[in-house]
Amino acid sequence: MIFPPGLPGPQGASGAQGAAGAQGAAGNQGAAGAQGAAGAQGAAGAQGAAGAQGAAGAQGAVGSGGALLQTVSAAYGTQTVIASTTFADIGLQCTITPSSASNRIRIDLSVQASCVRSSNAQGYGIRILRGSTVIFTSYGLSGEGGLASSITVVGGTLTGRADMFAMSFIDSPGTTSATTYKIQGNCRLTTNTGSATFQIDGTGQDGESFLYLSELTP
Repeated sequence: MIFPPGLPGPQGASGAQGAAGAQGAAGNQGAAGAQGAAGAQGAAGAQGAAGAQGAAGAQGAVGSGGALLQTVSAAYGTQTVIASTTFADIGLQCTITPSSASNRIRIDLSVQASCVRSSNAQGYGIRILRGSTVIFTSYGLSGEGGLASSITVVGGTLTGRADMFAMSFIDSPGTTSATTYKIQGNCRLTTNTGSATFQIDGTGQDGESFLYLSELTP
């Protein structure tokens, strides 16, 4: 058949598909993206229940008390001669004001004393007063007053001795008012020029007595 010029002829049948070409090489990996913003923190969880309390430990033994709260002191060095069996002040005293009426006062004293007599025996006594109340008297022999020290010399015609008499005593004044403690002395025998001397005024060695008051808890 003859077609007129200018008109296209019908399309021929498709040819067979050619073989697939080789796969190209993988491209370079792109740069990592920016890290995203951190998310909001979640609400705190509920607090767990408190654990059971442990058993109480055993209580320690009760202390004996006696804590020291304050100490005051006095010294006295003037010679005092007593030629009597009646107790009299030796000049040594001290005042303390307790902070509680239930507290105690410890009394520590050191008294310089001597006694003389132109015969074979002599001695002296010591006592402690709180105000006008006697709270301690040294051990006494019947009819001779309280003795803190004594001496007997068989057949002697002159007797004398010197001491530094020291002792401690606990008192319970039961007050918070200012409280004065004082020391008194006496001599055992007054016959044959007997006497007792406290804070002896000696050559180069003058005697001195001391009194310490300490407030202690019960």
